[in-house]
Amino acid sequence: MQISIFDPLSYLQELGAVIATQNSPSTTLVEGVLKNENLNVSRSELLEIPYSSEKILIVMVKEIHKSNSYYSNAGVLKEQESYSRLNQDLFPIKEWDTTFLILNPIGVFSKDGAKRILSPVNPGSKIYKARSEILKDFFGFSSEKAGINLGNLVSGKTSVILNFSKLLRKHLAILAISGAGKSYTTGVLLEEIIKRPKNLGRLPIIIIDPHGEYSYLANTDFVKNSLNSLVTVYPGKYFSISSESITAWQIREYSPDFSAVQVRELDRIINQLKKNKSLHSFMDIILEVENSSILNNRTRESLLGWLDGLFRFRIFGSVNFPIIEELLNPGQISIIDLSDIHSLRKKQIICAYVARKAFELRRDKKVSPFLLVIEEAHQFCPEQESSISKNIIETIAREGRKFFAALCLISQRPVKLSSTALSQCNSHLIMKIKNPYDLDYIGRLSEGIDRDTQNMLPDLEVGEAFLVGEAVNHPILIKIRKKEITGNPYDNNTIENEILKYEKQQL
Repeated sequence: MQISIFDPLSYLQELGAVIATQNSPSTTLVEGVLKNENLNVSRSELLEIPYSSEKILIVMVKEIHKSNSYYSNAGVLKEQESYSRLNQDLFPIKEWDTTFLILNPIGVFSKDGAKRILSPVNPGSKIYKARSEILKDFFGFSSEKAGINLGNLVSGKTSVILNFSKLLRKHLAILAISGAGKSYTTGVLLEEIIKRPKNLGRLPIIIIDPHGEYSYLANTDFVKNSLNSLVTVYPGKYFSISSESITAWQIREYSPDFSAVQVRELDRIINQLKKNKSLHSFMDIILEVENSSILNNRTRESLLGWLDGLFRFRIFGSVNFPIIEELLNPGQISIIDLSDIHSLRKKQIICAYVARKAFELRRDKKVSPFLLVIEEAHQFCPEQESSISKNIIETIAREGRKFFAALCLISQRPVKLSSTALSQCNSHLIMKIKNPYDLDYIGRLSEGIDRDTQNMLPDLEVGEAFLVGEAVNHPILIKIRKKEITGNPYDNNTIENEILKYEKQQL
């Protein structure tokens, strides 16, 4: 793409110019002044400054401040009221207002694409509003048909359409405090995948949904009228793992305190049971352990205690339900609704089973590439605490990209989420974060988040997000678009509505 700075810029309104100060212009800071006080420039807006005939510096407005030489003397304010008429008649005070811009250089755009900044612009260089066509190429946005449309740049009307593979292949993390729009943003992402036509490739999705936030999708007209995708909800209370196919090593994953010797002995018992009884239940395994003559009393008591604990979850049955292979058909979106399960350990067992089975099937190329979405990911893959599902989630985070097994981790407490898993998510969509520990954690693990960006996170509005990482050439600030799917009971709900609903149920 051949860029001519002077021809296109002749059609743009000049905002101002770069000024020389002690620290500006440099490769990390540019200061400017507005040409006219009537011009509208806002914080976080993207602007462009010509470097040469074939280069443009893209900058973000970091701060705006005003000055007026008339008010530089504090004594003036004291006398202003008595001389107000004289001031207006003889001194054009308002015309002395000056607006200064503190600009953060993002990168250089040229015919070769986006580049890092190697030298500063010249003082006196003109400043313009950034053009949409330049920003699309600079940030590496995709074409409308093939990409994922999350919304617009906060600084204007430029659509943020992201490359499908870049956003998802190397994993995505969506991080924000409660109420900032995580689930809403995930809903927009799901809409884009549901709408994706067959000729572009339809990605199967499995959603681990602890609170049932996505179950509404199955009953919306948007999904029912879609010819590209099918949404199915699987309530956690019906989830079942076949006792006949379970191994001692699986049981150890669900009860990590098993020793290697105990697993070996349990493996012998299960294998013998399979030879003697082709159809058996989990209770049959417990009875075999209880009656086994090859176990010493200490091993027997330990095994019985752990097996009894698993049995009480009522998760092991005669069949596997759902069948994971069927969840991974192209265009299939499967919601594992765990809202009816109160035990966190049981939720982790279900998550571990689904994640491991899906990953192994994809590793052996028996199913399509897929996306595994995990809500409240810090509960399933914590940083400090032990978790049944942590090992397989970290495995997918490390190795999944090789097999096109993608993760989307969603969390309101990033500091509690495994650093191994989070650091392997090459794209981060970060919304409003206030907790200083979370902010520090994100700053250390998110490439592209500098101190200035980190300081902006607490002030983001609901529905605004910074996207950093593999999906874009440079960090961007997005306003998430309005969802097309309606009917989510969590959207715009209030405590008053919930109180009225409860009182109505009591009548």
